[in-house]
Amino acid sequence: MPTSNRQTRRARLAGLILLLLAGAAAAEGPLVVAGGAVRADNAEVFGAFIAALPDADGKIAVISAASGSPVQSAESFIETLGRYDVAAERIVPIALAMTDDDETAFDERQWAGNGTDADEIARLFGVAGIWFTGGDQRRIAATLLDDNGGSTPMLDEIRALHAKGAVIGGTSAGAAIMSNPMITGGEPIVALLGDVASGEPLTMGAGLGFFPIGLVDQHFDARARLGRVAVALGALQSRYRFAVGVDENTAFVYTPGNASIRIVGSGSATLVDGRNADFRRIDGRVSIEGLTVSVLSPGDRFSLADGDYQPARYLEPTVGNEYYDREAVSGGGIALPSTGLSRMLGEELLDNRGSRATERVTVVTQPDTHASAAAGVLFRFRQTDDSLGFWGRDTDGRSRYSVIDVGFDIEPLSVRIDPIPDLEQTAND
Repeated sequence: MPTSNRQTRRARLAGLILLLLAGAAAAEGPLVVAGGAVRADNAEVFGAFIAALPDADGKIAVISAASGSPVQSAESFIETLGRYDVAAERIVPIALAMTDDDETAFDERQWAGNGTDADEIARLFGVAGIWFTGGDQRRIAATLLDDNGGSTPMLDEIRALHAKGAVIGGTSAGAAIMSNPMITGGEPIVALLGDVASGEPLTMGAGLGFFPIGLVDQHFDARARLGRVAVALGALQSRYRFAVGVDENTAFVYTPGNASIRIVGSGSATLVDGRNADFRRIDGRVSIEGLTVSVLSPGDRFSLADGDYQPARYLEPTVGNEYYDREAVSGGGIALPSTGLSRMLGEELLDNRGSRATERVTVVTQPDTHASAAAGVLFRFRQTDDSLGFWGRDTDGRSRYSVIDVGFDIEPLSVRIDPIPDLEQTAND
């Protein structure tokens, strides 16, 4: 790798971390941030949370305010940790909710104001860890933030526990609330194309801010949220334009002392850096140039302080030892093989000497019987002199790619679709 470029990049990252951490509370506890749909048998994710407890026998609080069935959600978490020898009496369900659980005789909506209840807050005293379950992240914010976006007394207590070393974990909605601001909803295609596409627009709101480095998004690869998080970065000041997207059944473990992350579970974590990108609107649609994307595999470690990357032990470098030598097949649609982001970038760029760029196109159409104008978006990925690639098989024999520092641009398209005339009818004419 070019030493000067890599050193420059590390200096930029170090400046980012120092800037962001300077205004944050001295949080000493780690974070375990899961991308949703975490299986109960995922020993890597739940084991990482348990191992991070500052007291191996300490109590764990579970906050299920995001769930539409808060009691059931808490009970499910208690049952899951029981698989890992955490006794049920060690787990403290916190009575905080916005919805009623149909399986109980009590109306849990009465817990909505417990963020200021002294007795409920006292149940948090001395816990070694706090876990936020999935659901709707807006419900967590509504119960732990006041009307002005400030911390409730319960959130103040959680922050105090974290500062003393307590681990904070969460999945799905419990991951989204780790950042501030946080993404509260929105479909990727609508975020990219605006009113041209139908669906839920991108929305953002106040989060809890335990992860001070940037945005967090979840269900990342399964729901194709790379474009959504890229657009969300454009709503932030340039120095804060950094995000981590976490796949399902996967988590990253953040250690604040050295601002590093480690990937655990079955999927990947995607880092999107937009601090040097150019964000524009063209006829109301998004155009972004100069993003950088990295995709990390389980076992990888990455320092957000200086950009140092430590690949998992099963990974070997691909750049200079590429397996493929072919032109990348650019395009999109159901007729092309469905591959995850890491595999696409590995096979088409970092493990392929025949290509330095690849593109994916998404088109939204309103077809008629003749021709149709369509709106589209192009994702362009570029191998740069700073890009690194790694491939290997993990302990379960699964093929894995990790890629570092791939250039990434988003360009709006206008497309005209002209169906091919009926050849038999043409011949008869």
